[in-house]
Amino acid sequence: MSLKAMKRVILICFLFLVFIVVETINWSCLALDHIFYRGYKKIVIKPPHFIIGMPRSATTFCYALLLVDSENTTAMKLWEILLAPSVLQKKLILFLKRIDSRLNNSMYKVISCIDRYIFQDIKGFHPISLFNFEEDDYLFLPLLSTISFSFIFPKSNRLEIFRQFDEKMTERQKRVLMNYYQGCIRRHLYVFGADKRYLSKSPSHTSKIKTLNQYFPECRFIYLLRDPLDTITSTICLLKQFKTIFYTPIETSSISHQTLQLADIWYKYPLISCHALLSQSINIVLFKELISQPAAVIRQLYGHLGLAISMQFEKGLLHFEETRENFKSGNQYSPAEFGLTRKAILDRYCFVYDQFIKY
Repeated sequence: MSLKAMKRVILICFLFLVFIVVETINWSCLALDHIFYRGYKKIVIKPPHFIIGMPRSATTFCYALLLVDSENTTAMKLWEILLAPSVLQKKLILFLKRIDSRLNNSMYKVISCIDRYIFQDIKGFHPISLFNFEEDDYLFLPLLSTISFSFIFPKSNRLEIFRQFDEKMTERQKRVLMNYYQGCIRRHLYVFGADKRYLSKSPSHTSKIKTLNQYFPECRFIYLLRDPLDTITSTICLLKQFKTIFYTPIETSSISHQTLQLADIWYKYPLISCHALLSQSINIVLFKELISQPAAVIRQLYGHLGLAISMQFEKGLLHFEETRENFKSGNQYSPAEFGLTRKAILDRYCFVYDQFIKY
């Protein structure tokens, strides 16, 4: 066995042990919610908003903008998603936070150091942290039902089902997953504001449009649309980084092929297969417009969603626009670096360019 293969085995075994310990605690606390916090079941979920789209399409940027409306909107941070899905855990952590604030934030400082170390290899591509608002698709980790496992096991054919969730999942599987998901959202609202609207950001929800629309009637989707040339090359580079982190034995050509397959689905499904929902539930936000004039785009989006912009939100948007650093995509990548050509991508996604993005 090579050194790289040995490192991979050790890492996976370690992650597996951590997973078992964390999920044993999580499921135990979720069960205790039925005894101590049964009131969460009575929470009525307002129609949520789901930010979707291909990876690397500024979904995180849009997420941050919409969360400026903190009076009316709420979302989950990574610590809550991974370590505190239950009401009991949330309340315990918030209690410890209040205690820690009186102790010069000593616990927070230690956890922050650990947090920076754990996520140091990925922060160049995505600002991930336990203290950041994050993709709530990670809520499905305990059910082993998330495409995120493809970062560790990119060759697994079993993960294909999550790329085409609406078509590949059985009704029973959908019911189990969505009931669990609704329970997680109710628990969050129970602690952080039952009167608020839940906001989700997760590219993987792109494959769940019809299912989410069924289980959350009148929900709305915010589809971030970016040039395929940029999303595909950037996603390949991101997956290559995960290959390094998890010592994955996969060639760049395979990563490129898988990314194209993903892009085929996540561009065609919202824009073509769900075309009937475009004027009803799916709101398209163009990447270039969002990064060039974010406040104006959010105002327009709120108009389409039928929501009023409060004075506080308006001030927050202006402050965000004045103080933010100019959005930068980090590096620019050429398709040729990954065995692709510009023409091949333009031809393959001509339906995107013809209708939404100029060549």
